[in-house]
Amino acid sequence: VSSDKEITLTDNSTEPATKVGLQSLIFDISDIYTEKPDSESPFKLAAKTLLHSTIDIEGKVKPFAEKISFDADGKLKGFDLRAASPATKKAIGHIIKSGQLDADLKLLAVDGVLDSNIGLSLYHFNIKASSKADADKLNKKFGMPLNQTLVLLRDKDDSIHLDIPI
Repeated sequence: VSSDKEITLTDNSTEPATKVGLQSLIFDISDIYTEKPDSESPFKLAAKTLLHSTIDIEGKVKPFAEKISFDADGKLKGFDLRAASPATKKAIGHIIKSGQLDADLKLLAVDGVLDSNIGLSLYHFNIKASSKADADKLNKKFGMPLNQTLVLLRDKDDSIHLDIPI
């Protein structure tokens, strides 16, 4: 499957509405055998987001297995975090003022059991409370102000690197 058309998702439950999407999508999967549900099918996914970041994932999947299995590696490069600001405002009462995200993806599931890892790198990530009440609510949950928490995570070059097992 390949398309130069925009594929968009709009979440009208946020204010303003969150609009995200893909363009220049390429998805390739081969060696699909429905009569052999435990056979592996190699796949590749590549796309650009509407804000020019890139997604590249490659691996193998057992799409017809009773319990899905896959093993893939991928990268997300240059995602502008401001696009997620309406969702963060809705979820935690904060807006994203700036930031860019890169992710190294190690995606693994064996017989339906997920055992993956995501390496996140955030660059120049800055967040601000929508109101004092929102700030106080989140600060109480964390036990300290969110921006102080972020300062503890920042490297000298104003980046934050997290390794998240899933």
